[in-house]
Amino acid sequence: MGFVQQQKPGAATTAPLDKAEAPQQGKELAGKDLAEQDAMLKPGAGGLASARFQSQADFGKALAGALYLKPGHGNKEAVSVLQESLTSMGFALGTIDGLWGNATTGALKQFQSTQGAKADAIIGPNTMGALDKADAASGSKPVPKAKEKEKEQAKAKGGGGDAAGPAPVSDKTKGAPPAKGGGQTDNLEEKKAETKSQVKEKPTPEVMSKKESEFASEGQAALSQVEAAGGGSLTGGGDTKGAGVEGYPQWFVDLQDKLVNSASWSDTHEKAQNVLYRYAMWKTEADLGYVPASVEYFFRYIGKSDGNNAAAKKAGKKGAEDLGGYGNAKNWCAQATTMAAEKSLKERGLKFKGGIGAWIQAHAGKKTAGSYWCTRANGVELTAGDQVSYLGKNHNNTTGHRVTVLENLGGGKFLHVSGNAGGGGSGSVRIGTSTRSDVPADFVPGGKLTQAHAKPTDDTVWVYSLQKTGDVFSELAKLDGIPATDPRYDGLLKELGLERTTPSK
Repeated sequence: MGFVQQQKPGAATTAPLDKAEAPQQGKELAGKDLAEQDAMLKPGAGGLASARFQSQADFGKALAGALYLKPGHGNKEAVSVLQESLTSMGFALGTIDGLWGNATTGALKQFQSTQGAKADAIIGPNTMGALDKADAASGSKPVPKAKEKEKEQAKAKGGGGDAAGPAPVSDKTKGAPPAKGGGQTDNLEEKKAETKSQVKEKPTPEVMSKKESEFASEGQAALSQVEAAGGGSLTGGGDTKGAGVEGYPQWFVDLQDKLVNSASWSDTHEKAQNVLYRYAMWKTEADLGYVPASVEYFFRYIGKSDGNNAAAKKAGKKGAEDLGGYGNAKNWCAQATTMAAEKSLKERGLKFKGGIGAWIQAHAGKKTAGSYWCTRANGVELTAGDQVSYLGKNHNNTTGHRVTVLENLGGGKFLHVSGNAGGGGSGSVRIGTSTRSDVPADFVPGGKLTQAHAKPTDDTVWVYSLQKTGDVFSELAKLDGIPATDPRYDGLLKELGLERTTPSK
């Protein structure tokens, strides 16, 4: 990889998209439009086929194009229905709690990817139609209405249904204005401050232990199923081959290795990959309180490799080529890192101003969202979502390896996710761990990338190129649930060196 990689991502999908320029939430329909919507909501009238989705009017409105559902949607009952549907179809997301956070967004994006649609976590007519069709095919059942649930809970506690009276109002909700759904743009600054004050607390050791145990059982079962499926086994190069993954359980490491070295790819492999995805999402959110968008994008491809790309594509799944790597692709690590950052921004309707190469050059040495080279990178803390290039003892020149930081573990150690990372023919997408040491003061890379230079002689790496894109994604995370089309976004975009993408026509 070079110092500034500007490879173009692959061609955009031609599948129908659910555009962000949707009708305003809460907009009422009238006359003919209202009659058409009512007709759509009636089972068997060309509307929703899924009994589960028929239980909530929000989904009928989404199918009609009268309401677009997005991350942060405020109708908890509707979000719970969505979470139950995604879980039942194999896109599990953990606890079904009615809160549309990173896990729900990730599961929905995975579903959209399987449909060949833009993975933007926006539910409009196209995504709703696909969800409805898939859910109906699974034989879904209606979800009880809220009042019916209350009655059932009251009876279970010895109450008398409606006679038991309404549920008590908590101090947090007493006197509060009615909740608004996702896409709400009022009081943006207040919402930003509220989000900052609601940093998710790390789960208790008891909760973590229980969840780890649940994932361990699921992961080990997935590993057994992949092994039983058979198929050829690959070996190959790539960076960080055989490296450990500090802080991750052995079942995760084993399943990751099994998938990247699998020459075949089927529904069994895809479901196993989903376990890796969900665990990485859960662990990252539990450890950091959020998941940077570029990191989440990478997680969708953990286990995909050059060696199983053809099989994955033949099975109608996403393959390594969808993240820039296949057929001994050159500089895959750089291209994958660039694509994950650019495409995750594009899903929010944003891009690096002038392209990522120009952004890197324009922001050299800045404290926030800056770029650092060689010895100037020494001492600059690594944070989740940062892009780094490093040189290790197994590299032959200063092209080194390029990764996206996942977590700073302290003591120089850091977790990262990358393409071209060990196994699977010429490489794969996987999580790894490296230990950083300072770049020597006399280290000056030459212009020819194949020119030999000094390199570490131990197991540490020299981070000679560091782009603080992690700051970009941590700031944007504070605006989850706020559409990028809000004009008050502009101040933050200017500060971070971002701009809007040209709206499609």
